[in-house]
Amino acid sequence: MTNEPDSGAGESYGSTRSSAPTVPGLVPDFITGAAEVMPRGVFPEYEFLRELGRGGMGVVYLARNRFLDRLEAIKVVKGPWSEDQFRQEVRAAARLNHPNVVTVYTALSGSVLAFAMEFVEGENLSRQVKLRGPLPPARACAYARQAALGLQHAHERGMTHRDVKPQNLMVFRSNGQDVLKVLDFGLAKFAEPDLDSVAMLGPTLGTPGYASPEQVRNADTADVRSDVYSLGVTLRFLLTGEQPGEDDPSESETLQTSWPDGLTTVIARMTAQAPADRYQTAAEVAAALEPFTVTKQEPALPARPKRGWRAIGAGSAFLALVLGGAAIMLSGGGPVAPRDDNPAPPTQPADEPFVSIFNGTDLSGWVVDGGDDSQWGVESGAIVTTGRKNGPQTWLLSQQPYGDMRLRFEYQLEAGGNSGFVFRAVPGERPILTPDGRPTKIPYHQQVELSDPAEKEWAWLPTGQVSGGSGRNDPVLKSTLTLATQPRPAGEWNTVEIEMVGQSLKVTLNGNVIQTADLDQLIAQGSRFPALKRKEGRIGFQQCRSTVRFRKIEIFALPK
Repeated sequence: MTNEPDSGAGESYGSTRSSAPTVPGLVPDFITGAAEVMPRGVFPEYEFLRELGRGGMGVVYLARNRFLDRLEAIKVVKGPWSEDQFRQEVRAAARLNHPNVVTVYTALSGSVLAFAMEFVEGENLSRQVKLRGPLPPARACAYARQAALGLQHAHERGMTHRDVKPQNLMVFRSNGQDVLKVLDFGLAKFAEPDLDSVAMLGPTLGTPGYASPEQVRNADTADVRSDVYSLGVTLRFLLTGEQPGEDDPSESETLQTSWPDGLTTVIARMTAQAPADRYQTAAEVAAALEPFTVTKQEPALPARPKRGWRAIGAGSAFLALVLGGAAIMLSGGGPVAPRDDNPAPPTQPADEPFVSIFNGTDLSGWVVDGGDDSQWGVESGAIVTTGRKNGPQTWLLSQQPYGDMRLRFEYQLEAGGNSGFVFRAVPGERPILTPDGRPTKIPYHQQVELSDPAEKEWAWLPTGQVSGGSGRNDPVLKSTLTLATQPRPAGEWNTVEIEMVGQSLKVTLNGNVIQTADLDQLIAQGSRFPALKRKEGRIGFQQCRSTVRFRKIEIFALPK
């Protein structure tokens, strides 16, 4: 997932038609149509891999910079904007260089307005709260503090964001820790209303409920304190899980009893109605939040509330006028005192309630599907499968089915080895994967590939790829492996995290996200796997003619 929030991801190339004509204000049909990859030849310096999402700004693609061999996010902007105006905004945004701000690389020359920026594979805070509910105070404050430091860097360079909200704050894992980056600094003024926003009124820019009162009245008067207000509203959302304006004072007060002393006061000051009553810089916000980022023995959060905004203070009861889009511009506000640009130390959040599903001693809770049971066993705290070179494939499946989930495990391949993680399986299933209507000869299941990258035999099945069949020419969802994110050499342990929510799949390998996909894309490409249409099923692993080890298998079943 990257810069467009909560969007599905396409995979295959779409049309190969020629690039759109250069007509001011014309929106090419590949921007307004269904999900697909940029037509070939528009920007030849890039290999476009797939569409990442669509929003008020246009379309975002994942592309590989052919010259630098680097994955980048390419945004194609829609709207009748002049090239000079667009390039000026890109240059301003590209001057920002901070670990808590997504880096804009360059404007692209072509028949459409586009720019290249850092590709952040992570999860925006709106999605994180949607999936897991309110965040623990220490984690929420750590995220907000990192955002404040990124905002301070921009404010010192005369820029305000003016659309700070959970969807524009992305978190990703780096060296085992969480790092937050602020998205769309600059260029968001090119946003247009879409289905996920509300209509724009005149010059007012921002998002209802998150925009400050003065920004709603007149966007030209908004300054750095407007970003402070929006960040305060965002922090309140992270802690309650409820959008601004959804009021239930009693439940809000109950929730606040679990917050550290003083946090309510900090948020109330951030969201004060009058700009003069707020913190005057984002650096002040970062300093105020720092004491709350240390994890203490926090009481468990009560059940997720239905409402909760009125009790924080008068500012939080504000209901925004109808507006939309997003903006950043040169600020007319007063000078901002220089501050240290060092980012907030990434905070290690408390573990989700993962449960071990492998006891380290035997295969209790697991069942072998197909082949010889003796090919699976336990040695030195790890599940071991020892397949024969020309023997049939077998599978080890959990006895319990799972739906939406987060799973993590470690695996070790021998040289030339190949395996896979199985999901939504039914024991004994022999699916029909070819047009001739014949089922597979042995049980066969949908999987995420695990393979030794040094072995040419499995080069067509790289780790993280999701195959739509059993042959080389079947549809696939390709992984985004680079030289830096390849699995460790054969014989070393690799750590995998799998997240499945509905048809969305995310695969992380050794801390790097290598797959973000929509399983419906495989169906659209012609895959016949029944698992793609199930909401739950068994999970497990594949044995395929080599020795593979698995250990530390833990799962967090997400609420339905």
